[in-house]
Amino acid sequence: VEPTGPTGWDLGEQKAFADRINPDWSIWLAVIHHLSVHEGVRMDEVVRRIIKTSRYSIVEFVGREDPMVQALLQARSEERSDYSINNFHYLISELGVEILAKSVITDNRTLYLLRCVR
Repeated sequence: VEPTGPTGWDLGEQKAFADRINPDWSIWLAVIHHLSVHEGVRMDEVVRRIIKTSRYSIVEFVGREDPMVQALLQARSEERSDYSINNFHYLISELGVEILAKSVITDNRTLYLLRCVR
């Protein structure tokens, strides 16, 4: 995961990708487990990126029991103990994110509508 950084003379011609975007909404469908488990990004960093990206977010959390997550976990050399639904709930609560709606899709997949305070 390597978002585009600033470019040009003295890094001033084009801002970094994260500094150029400012959407009202962002959609994170089945993305968190790829960032956290596959790419090794800590869950708190993933949640902070969601908060920084837009005020409102639709987020799908895929639980550890999901076959795809299990395959990703088995391929990793280190344990990803921070990847859990309980930790996700803790982080969004601690960072002041409001859950506007929640819908359980399957036993392992849950959709959230979040309002992020920036």
